[in-house]
Amino acid sequence: MEQQYEIVRYPKIKHIRIFLDEVKYRTQHLHGDYELCFSLQGEATFYSLNDSISLKEGEILFLDSNQAHSIVSEKDPFIGLFIQVSNNFLSDYLPEMHSKGYRSVNLKEYLSLEEINGIYNDALNIALEYFKESENYRQNTLKFVLGALDYIFLKVPSEPLTSKEVDNRRKNAERLKRIINYIDSHLSDKISQSEIAKNERVTTTHLSHLFKEGLGINFQDYLNERRLERAIQLMRSSSKGMIDISYESGFSDPKYMSRLFQKRFGCSPKEFKNKNILYPITLGHRDEAILERIYSEEEAIKYLLK
Repeated sequence: MEQQYEIVRYPKIKHIRIFLDEVKYRTQHLHGDYELCFSLQGEATFYSLNDSISLKEGEILFLDSNQAHSIVSEKDPFIGLFIQVSNNFLSDYLPEMHSKGYRSVNLKEYLSLEEINGIYNDALNIALEYFKESENYRQNTLKFVLGALDYIFLKVPSEPLTSKEVDNRRKNAERLKRIINYIDSHLSDKISQSEIAKNERVTTTHLSHLFKEGLGINFQDYLNERRLERAIQLMRSSSKGMIDISYESGFSDPKYMSRLFQKRFGCSPKEFKNKNILYPITLGHRDEAILERIYSEEEAIKYLLK
């Protein structure tokens, strides 16, 4: 997990990205886009702070923007069609919808089977046009996204947000992005919560609330998780000793790393490595790394046509 704030690129249509993803596990991450996931194969659970949403084949997940989440498939890899739509798209074209906060849900809770099947099949057709770059694919994609979101927003529970609240959500997401990027780039260095708070011109209490609300974990626990992940990655990719791994992962005291391993996994770092125990997923789930593969356009077309 080299970066937990995902920077979404829009290679074909401004504000919209469509891709096919095969996922065993995707670490906790955050982005400023609304997301629709159409389950094509297998089952997955989307963990969002203290909530979880299960998704089975043929179902559709809606995720609100700036909603931290991880993806876990307990059995075979999950294959999903993902459509990401930027906040700016909504503010430009559906401003009345943009000024609301929405529940992240499996749409079967609020749409009939007929409604779900209609949106699902339309999404597959639009995705095929998008990947093939068929004639008028841009216009058709925009039309589908506008129609689908407009319809979904009428069905999914929401709460009105003032312009100040919308602006605060945006600013908090941008601040969290900066801090996470800084942490990931300086894991082996000394990282001070008070220094980061000072640089961001906020109190340490405010910074703690930002992490708790945005990622469901406090600052120090997040930092420890990232350093544990780095230590485990080094264990698996190098022959370095535990003391070197400890320092390179950012732990100033190898004994502190050992205590964290004991608390987190019930064993010492050396025992962990020797037993080859699978590393639990960040924030309490389980697996060992980002395990996903985004299909190339050729692979996506072949899959959708089969």
